[in-house]
Amino acid sequence: MTQVTYVTALKGFGRWMHRERRVSDNIMLGLLKLNPKTDKRHPRRPFTVEEMHWLLSTTKATPARYGMTGIERALLYRVATETGFRANELRSLTRSSFRLDSNKPGITVQAGYSKRRRDDVLPLRADTVAELRVFLSAKLPMASVFNMPEKYDVVDMLRDDMADARQAWLADAATPQEHAERASTAFLCYVDAQGRFADFHALRHTTGTLLAASGAHPKVTQTIMRHSDINLTMSLYTHTLAGQKADAIENLPSLDVPPMNQQARKTGTDSALVRPVSSLLSPQKSLPTSLPVALCLLGKNCGDTEEEVFVGEEEKTNENPKENDDFQDKGITERGGTRTHDLRIKSALLITHRYRKIKNLRY
Repeated sequence: MTQVTYVTALKGFGRWMHRERRVSDNIMLGLLKLNPKTDKRHPRRPFTVEEMHWLLSTTKATPARYGMTGIERALLYRVATETGFRANELRSLTRSSFRLDSNKPGITVQAGYSKRRRDDVLPLRADTVAELRVFLSAKLPMASVFNMPEKYDVVDMLRDDMADARQAWLADAATPQEHAERASTAFLCYVDAQGRFADFHALRHTTGTLLAASGAHPKVTQTIMRHSDINLTMSLYTHTLAGQKADAIENLPSLDVPPMNQQARKTGTDSALVRPVSSLLSPQKSLPTSLPVALCLLGKNCGDTEEEVFVGEEEKTNENPKENDDFQDKGITERGGTRTHDLRIKSALLITHRYRKIKNLRY
């Protein structure tokens, strides 16, 4: 039990004493709890897939230890990792707890041994079911499946098997240089460089971590881990495996390529650079540079400006200048709109200091 658990129990006992008028004042009210996130006494780490491979394969070939054969210990570690069952839950399993002959094979922990006091049923992998059928073929229905030692002996048993697996992994190095590099790592070590432990309960941490790494939905992971709060699943039992952070950073969008180009590549188009809109215009269709003329293109009959505008084909002069004069005198444009020469109602953004008429403006 941690300091937080003791303080919680004492404060609850103090509230009960004060409520039942056994004491005149709750002397437990001032007790403070430590922050478990900053004062972790026994932080754990998950096993990697490669570590589990070496642990299981090596343990199968080792002799009996703590009253369990190598095959039995390897199967125990495998079931603990794939189900997330705690040590006491695994110790309570009998032959009748396994349903191996149905279409949906699974394993059941009785409510009396489950931490949340209800029957917990979890499915099993097909390859694990095949090994369990051979292992349980000679056991009676009420016989214990795993002859597990006591609590602290289970931790020592796992540490010894980890040490044997680490030695086999080091001996598998091809060159002395590779052997030295492997020896400098915390592969299958009980405590890593960050002070995290790889004890038997770390197998449960491995379950949550591997489920998250496989892409399982957080709600599914919470259900398999049998947590009432998903924050406990995500914050405590889900860890980041080696290489996941580097892969996540590598999948970030490149900052050297314009966003439009990255979007084009994602949608399956070619990797050619996107040409700006101005480059698609011919010299005769170039956009004007001055603000008044640019605003004239967006509106109608904007007034006078110093520059002539070419949009589309080149401007064609009218052969009958008198016809143009008649339109200008009547204040009517060729497109039927009316014009005004009253500068007071003209926008200041659409005129310059000098005024010249735009002839035959085409849109």
